[in-house]
Amino acid sequence: MPSSRQEGQAMNDQSLQDEGRAQAQSIEALLDALTAPFTQENTDADEIAEALEACGESATTQQERVELALTYLNENTSKNSRAWNDRVEDAEEAIREDPLSLNVRSCWHELGSEVVDMEYMIELSTGGPAARIIGDLDDHSMPCTARLQVQCWGTPWTDVGELSRARALEYASQFCWEGARE
Repeated sequence: MPSSRQEGQAMNDQSLQDEGRAQAQSIEALLDALTAPFTQENTDADEIAEALEACGESATTQQERVELALTYLNENTSKNSRAWNDRVEDAEEAIREDPLSLNVRSCWHELGSEVVDMEYMIELSTGGPAARIIGDLDDHSMPCTARLQVQCWGTPWTDVGELSRARALEYASQFCWEGARE
């Protein structure tokens, strides 16, 4: 029979896995929104009405009209159009508002010497469990590595495999780290 300590550890492990999965899914959705096609869920009625007017075709049912408008938008909306730019700006704003904080640090160094080995941290959630993305900044203050980590009270930070390092790096690169080396 497992001890209460073992049961508590199992609960912590499960909550860490749940937190890691939830954070990974949230980040994936935020990044996907940057390039998402027009769908019924992410397109408002005005956009659909404008698309129907622009394509000049008629459909008999409401669902056919919506599908026709979405097809038109996805096939004819330029990446430089107002509709596309508005969508990308909304996605970028959602990403900027997602973290609790953005932090940087460096190693000990002599006054006046160049700062090296700059690290960053994106704090996603706190408490038990907590989540963050950590990594290194390159010479141009751009993220060059990224790892999603979770932690519960009194336990070490643990890397989470739910989010690929490439996607974590893509997320971290959405933030302005300019001035981190000053």
